[in-house]
Amino acid sequence: MSSYPLDNFDGVLRPRLVVDADRQLTGTHQGGVHVQRGATLFVSGTVQGSLAIEEGAAVELTGTLQGSLHVDQGGSALITGAVQGSTTNFGSVVVDRTGTAAGSVHNEGLFILRGRQGGGVTGPGEFRVEAGGEIVQPTRQEDGRDVYEWTY
Repeated sequence: MSSYPLDNFDGVLRPRLVVDADRQLTGTHQGGVHVQRGATLFVSGTVQGSLAIEEGAAVELTGTLQGSLHVDQGGSALITGAVQGSTTNFGSVVVDRTGTAAGSVHNEGLFILRGRQGGGVTGPGEFRVEAGGEIVQPTRQEDGRDVYEWTY
């Protein structure tokens, strides 16, 4: 059994939710989530914390992730909802037509954009913009930082 560090959520240490079999997440979960090999997490609610996807694991996000997304090589994420945080991808991420990736992307794998993405993109992976895909530009700068205004 793997051991995962505790998350500090609003000053409270919490264990991460470890998903080792297919599971539906509704409502609001506060804290990190780790999806293990062989499992698929279906998120129709809100995750307020990081979401990590191992090799051989998957997430289908129709709800909202308010935190970072990390996808290992051989892992996958299908986003039809919203990621409000950075994405680090070594596997496969698809932001479908109704999906939004609002945050920076570091891509070492395959990132397919059919919805919206805004934020810096780095990494040598394949970043493919397909029909309907939109790269959102910042609306203004404040203190030298790009500011994006999102509507959902």
